[in-house]
Amino acid sequence: MKAILLDWDGVLCDSRTLYYDLYFEAARRWKKKMPIQTMEEFLEWYNPRWEENYYEMGFTPEEFQEVQVWSDEYLDYNSAPLFPGIADNLRRWSEVAPLAIVSTTNSALIRQRMRAELGLQTVSLGRGPQGEPSGGPPADPPVVGVRAGDTTPEEALHLKAAEASLDSYFRHFTGGEDGSSAKREKVARTLEILGVKEGVMVGDTPLDVDAGQFNGLKTVGVTYGWVSAARVRQAGPNFLVDRPEDLYQTVLDSLK
Repeated sequence: MKAILLDWDGVLCDSRTLYYDLYFEAARRWKKKMPIQTMEEFLEWYNPRWEENYYEMGFTPEEFQEVQVWSDEYLDYNSAPLFPGIADNLRRWSEVAPLAIVSTTNSALIRQRMRAELGLQTVSLGRGPQGEPSGGPPADPPVVGVRAGDTTPEEALHLKAAEASLDSYFRHFTGGEDGSSAKREKVARTLEILGVKEGVMVGDTPLDVDAGQFNGLKTVGVTYGWVSAARVRQAGPNFLVDRPEDLYQTVLDSLK
């Protein structure tokens, strides 16, 4: 059996701006100086060993502990959309391989965002300005994409309960509760929990690619995430994805 291990930020969730703003707000609150000013500079500056970013900004170990607590309260993932097609990709991937999240983000925040996505798709989908369902119709629409008016309230609630949540597609979540960015160890622990030794690691940073390679996995590097495309390519993943629309098939190809 082969598993699909997925990073969260920059792969499934378009949260780059959320954290770009977070760093600037942290610098303002703790009176530190940001070493960069633009998003383009952020893509080159961001270190996926994220603890080091704060130390570079001048945070002391004590202040770093404070900012960790504050950031979990400050972050609002409801303002960070999932990339196009991700909800449907998760459903279809889960039918061919066990899925797991391997992230440095607190898994409670990830689960909360996934459950909010279900609510948005089941309850809040209306008609877009051109008559299309808001959010764009996936190639193979999931059951949760029911529009208001297509079912009775009782049927909508039944569908919502049956689908549970996007997080129900996952066998395991390895998150950042330990306050560490040690991806090699996180991947190894996830594989052990799943009981598998083969599969693919999908990530948007050199750290993700390194963690997958170290643990004997195929690697998919996406270039639309948190670091520049050049940095991802330099890490040497087995597969590269430049557009979210191409992620589904590339992950399947990596399992062959």
